[in-house]
Amino acid sequence: MSTVRFAVSAAPCRPITEVAAVIRTAKARGFAMAWVGDSQLLQRDAYAALTLAVASATSRRLAAALSSPLAQHPALLASAANTIAEPAPGRMALGLGSSESAVKPVGLRPARAVRRTGTPPASTCGTS
Repeated sequence: MSTVRFAVSAAPCRPITEVAAVIRTAKARGFAMAWVGDSQLLQRDAYAALTLAVASATSRRLAAALSSPLAQHPALLASAANTIAEPAPGRMALGLGSSESAVKPVGLRPARAVRRTGTPPASTCGTS
């Protein structure tokens, strides 16, 4: 029999220390994962909040909730997610989407389609 798991969404519309506290509380209450919203003009930076959360919510899976590849270059998003994943191997997920709230306020049209591209390559920093 499979186990049902629940996730919590934490929008960084409050100070990121409060977002980290929400994620810690969610862990204590049994939530399997925490998604942090990514809408640059409406909320605080999701990746700054995830950086703080990864240190304070040990063993909890974390994810950016629908980052827009139009608002931030996909290479920048991958680098941010990979950096956050360094102290938390296997715990960081990156959600990509059209994210209207991130692009419409600056006059851009939402992405039409985003498809799964697979697992990002491992970092090559410090290798020869």
